[in-house]
Amino acid sequence: MVVINIRAECKEVPFREPFSHSSKTRGSSASIFVSIELEDGNIGWGEGCPREYVTSESLASSYLWITEITPDLMSIRSLKDLVSFVDENKNQIDQAPAAWCAIELAFLDALGRAHGKTLEALLELAKVPTPLCYSAIIGSCDLLKFKQASDKYYSLGMSDFKLKTLGDAELDGKKLSYLSSLYKANMRVRLDGNNCWNNSAVVEKYLLSLPFLPWAIEEPLSQRDLSGLGQVNKNCSVKIIIDESCTTLKDLEALSDYGDDWIINLRVSKLGGLLRSIALLRRLESLNLRKIVGAHVGESSILTRASIALIAACATAPVAIEGAFGTYLLSKDICLEPLMFAEGGKIGEHPYFSRAGLGLDWLNEEKV
Repeated sequence: MVVINIRAECKEVPFREPFSHSSKTRGSSASIFVSIELEDGNIGWGEGCPREYVTSESLASSYLWITEITPDLMSIRSLKDLVSFVDENKNQIDQAPAAWCAIELAFLDALGRAHGKTLEALLELAKVPTPLCYSAIIGSCDLLKFKQASDKYYSLGMSDFKLKTLGDAELDGKKLSYLSSLYKANMRVRLDGNNCWNNSAVVEKYLLSLPFLPWAIEEPLSQRDLSGLGQVNKNCSVKIIIDESCTTLKDLEALSDYGDDWIINLRVSKLGGLLRSIALLRRLESLNLRKIVGAHVGESSILTRASIALIAACATAPVAIEGAFGTYLLSKDICLEPLMFAEGGKIGEHPYFSRAGLGLDWLNEEKV
């Protein structure tokens, strides 16, 4: 495999309607895409979602980082070379995980296409365990918009919810009550604080004032406030989901003693690509910690496909799966047929899973 060209492009695709949480309101996606062209004519595509409030990356910094590292990438000619590069440049990738994710996925796509192997076959993973069942995710919004979104998910037959919160117990109580009246039973709800509080006692007061407790709350406190999260877990009997506070193996080791009540949200972009995500997953499973396979708001089908390979690498099923929103959220995807959930929030057997590389069909010649 001989690389003849590497190109990066920042792209923002409008959302069908804005999506909000405590750290950001977005009206469009914010991804960086990388294409890698091989001498044999194959082209691989990758995506990263830089988020300043997660890994301190922006689109501009990611583009610059990719431009600077590109000359060092031209000698990568095999999967072995790619794995070695990741191992040898750990500290550098730690500084720009989303940017590297876009590069790595482009290499994996190109390698798979060149060798006629699916992503799972290339990485010696199990086949995709279909059907995959995704969570309904609702951003922070007023009650009317919340009811509209809930009704939409209800009509799709989805019953596993993740709700973004800004900490308004009165409003969130009304939202939970509405879901309860809609579903009666067979509904599961977790909350995501996106680091909106800085005091565990305030979080506890908020949770205990709700009409019923969610089964879990994700990152309610400042990043890496493990002591405060432990208090919330102990005093409210809710499980803790770790997201922004776990972006490296070092972060994971700090969580190794917390056990069954702590769940790690694995997102391929924030972890620095699929290879590093798989390594962290295997360490996580060796520690008997549980996981959610997650997604950044606005991911295209590229990162959805990468996260599905991560699910295939799981020895035990994730607690929940996030993402695959496709054109439910985006005004357009980059694929002819977006990789997105359907009835019941499910993705079943799909032609993309048996094709070489990522297996995606691009929308047009420009790809992004």
